[in-house]
Amino acid sequence: GPPASAAAAAAAAMVFAAGDGDADEPLFMGLDFGTSGARATVVDAQGCIVTETTAKYPPIPDGGKGGDGVPQGGWAEAWRGALWALLDALPAAIAQRIAAVAVDGTSGTVLIVDGDTGEPLCAPMLYNEKRSDALP
Repeated sequence: GPPASAAAAAAAAMVFAAGDGDADEPLFMGLDFGTSGARATVVDAQGCIVTETTAKYPPIPDGGKGGDGVPQGGWAEAWRGALWALLDALPAAIAQRIAAVAVDGTSGTVLIVDGDTGEPLCAPMLYNEKRSDALP
């Protein structure tokens, strides 16, 4: 896929791999996009963790004071960069065995995308935003 942004790639944490188990056994990946970074955990069919990794988002100018902080480049780009950093950190032998992916994100976040291209149609609206065009 596309290369991860330099900030996301530099912030990708070390991958901790447990025993690989049966090389043909399917694995399952969970992705969590939180408020400060993203995490990936890969488990086997018994629920044992095979590998975990994390990636931080680019910095928020002024530290995000007031609850409206947006990372440099915007939230959608921060999530995209973190996703590629997480995927790039997976060992190939593990990545090729992933049979299913579950995605979790920050509560109440809406990202409207183009159905054909997957590109964002507007800036995401997060649960904690204080924008004038946000619903109460």
